[in-house]
Amino acid sequence: MENLSKLIINNELCFRNINFNGFSTSNKWVGYFKAKDLSDVGNIKRASELLKTFFCKDLDNFFLLSALVYDDDSDIDDGIRESEYLEEYLFLYEEAKKSNFLNDYDGVYKEYFESIDLKDEKQPPISIFNMHFDLNKIFLYCELVLAFYFGKISGGICFLINPKLGIALYPHDDIGYGCISLTEDTSLSEMFLNFCNKDQYFSSIFNEELIK
Repeated sequence: MENLSKLIINNELCFRNINFNGFSTSNKWVGYFKAKDLSDVGNIKRASELLKTFFCKDLDNFFLLSALVYDDDSDIDDGIRESEYLEEYLFLYEEAKKSNFLNDYDGVYKEYFESIDLKDEKQPPISIFNMHFDLNKIFLYCELVLAFYFGKISGGICFLINPKLGIALYPHDDIGYGCISLTEDTSLSEMFLNFCNKDQYFSSIFNEELIK
């Protein structure tokens, strides 16, 4: 894990089109794909496999940008609790805390989340962001966010970013991923969502104002 403020990255590429306070209002928000059956916990892993299959030739260029906090006292969704994946996700949850993918609700995180003004939201301060580059972990961490979305994990900011491809993907509560183009060309994002839409377990929703 590396803190964003310690890295030199192309701010224009990575952040210009992302509205961290409302992802679907981002400049080049293309749409998202979602599970047809939200009660099927297996769709969490199926969603990850869609990403890894479509972007198989460029996986090495992804990194994870996040600003998330954990809550040990929150309940686990019944579907996860009763699934075969419970122990896996609980182990990953503890590991994610140690790697600072998940952060204690204190310091800069508490200051930011408690100061949000819904009428005048500003972009989050750079100090709350973390970056992860371990390809063996970043997709699993996204699965963890999907698994514990309404409980042990909060903050909402979790992006798989590929600067080479100019695309940002984020896990959301309908067991799927939203898609934002980081460039003016949205064709790759559209191709990805069309690919997901062909899968029997998922359907895609497109930004009709952007894609005509």
